[in-house]
Amino acid sequence: MNRITTTGRVAPIGHGQVHSSTLTRREWSRLTFGLTALLFPERRLHAQSLSCLFTLPALNVDTAVGITGDDSQSPKPRPSAVDAMSDPAYATRLCAAFQSIRTSGVFDFASAQHCGHCGGTACNPGSTSDIHADWSFLPWHRGLLYFLERALRRTPGNDDLRLPYWGWETAQPITVPPLFSSCAALQPVAPRGMFHPPSTAQIKASIDLLGTQDFAYFGGSPPPATGQTPPPAGPITGGGHAAIHNGFPTGPMSDLRTAAADPLFYAHHANVDRFWSSWQGTPPNYPKTGLNRIFFFDDVACQWQYIWFADLLDETKFGYYYEQKIQPSPPTPNIHHMEVSHAHWLSAGPVWKSPEELIEKFNTNPAPRLKLVIVDFQISHFDAHLLRFGIFTKPVGSGAQAETFHGYLGQISALSYGTKGRNRNERLSTVIDVTGKLPASLPNPGRLELSVAPLTQDGVTSHKSARLTAKRVEMLSGS
Repeated sequence: MNRITTTGRVAPIGHGQVHSSTLTRREWSRLTFGLTALLFPERRLHAQSLSCLFTLPALNVDTAVGITGDDSQSPKPRPSAVDAMSDPAYATRLCAAFQSIRTSGVFDFASAQHCGHCGGTACNPGSTSDIHADWSFLPWHRGLLYFLERALRRTPGNDDLRLPYWGWETAQPITVPPLFSSCAALQPVAPRGMFHPPSTAQIKASIDLLGTQDFAYFGGSPPPATGQTPPPAGPITGGGHAAIHNGFPTGPMSDLRTAAADPLFYAHHANVDRFWSSWQGTPPNYPKTGLNRIFFFDDVACQWQYIWFADLLDETKFGYYYEQKIQPSPPTPNIHHMEVSHAHWLSAGPVWKSPEELIEKFNTNPAPRLKLVIVDFQISHFDAHLLRFGIFTKPVGSGAQAETFHGYLGQISALSYGTKGRNRNERLSTVIDVTGKLPASLPNPGRLELSVAPLTQDGVTSHKSARLTAKRVEMLSGS
């Protein structure tokens, strides 16, 4: 592969070799860029230097090595990043292991692979792959974390070392774990920036997903047949996942393309992975989704390896597990689905008519657990730099405190791609616990008219709402 020299010229390096030179590693966000790569070539040259990572024609099951699990004799628990600070020996080992993989370039390879799957960035020119935009979000990141964790374990004396997770779903207030300020190896090259913690409502958007049975309502739907419109991103990409990223207005974590250059990214995604593990293990025993798809990862020296989605369903096969699972709040057993029919179409958007079965459930005592599923809606009519949104059962003006507004249901967060904001064509899905909120908040009993409005950091509507146009709305009821 190639590396960029301090003079801007490209110097060749053989695969797997370590060079000692006066070259300076620089943060991606600090490389010059502009309207054209011809005028500002540093990012283009960096992309060329990673060409071995994205030589896709060679990627097939005949030329790549298949991974079906880890070679460790017994899995080890991933620790909480907060609890890890009470174990100085673990913190010291983790710092030393990260320093080793940063020196060798392994960390840079992992960061580059993530950047290259963020929708045709300069890391992977011409590619439209964005693993944040469909159901591959969870398994792809699980694979990425496994390869990085395996590299940490291969440093001397560290086979039992596991990545920590950042348990932001219960922390009050949510703060960056001190572990990631304890040594230089656990900090990004560019300043991390001030962290603005998300609200409880933004985190609740992830916890609400744990009571769903269908993977489509948690992690997303599989790709359709060739030529058909791909499904929207799974609800797990919003909520706490997006809100934590958006909590960093500046620094690597603020931009999906640079986020993996911060070691904190891996603790954040270990917790997202923990959500997936908890979803699979929450009573009752939900069916595991054995979807057939191959994910490719580069093992440092341009040695491509692949993992099947089905093999990633069980994290213990890859040498780790989580002792503390995340529980749904509250559990929703005996789930059955009731589709909310589309009543008629107005110029401003759709109005959803609830079925009689659902109306009857509103009047039962005690009221059942109800979760509203909103599938495939867009927020493209709002400015791309707006990332946090409230969902309501009636129109709302600007300046309203969302959580105290009569008609407020819940929140969703969109992902940021740095200075350009979110993807304007991003299609979202969400699951909201609406127990006790319906039908009291419905202006017209039996009719569900949804609206969406952007929110400030303080949870206040910054613009008046717009009608929410969705492909499908369903209600999950559990007694």
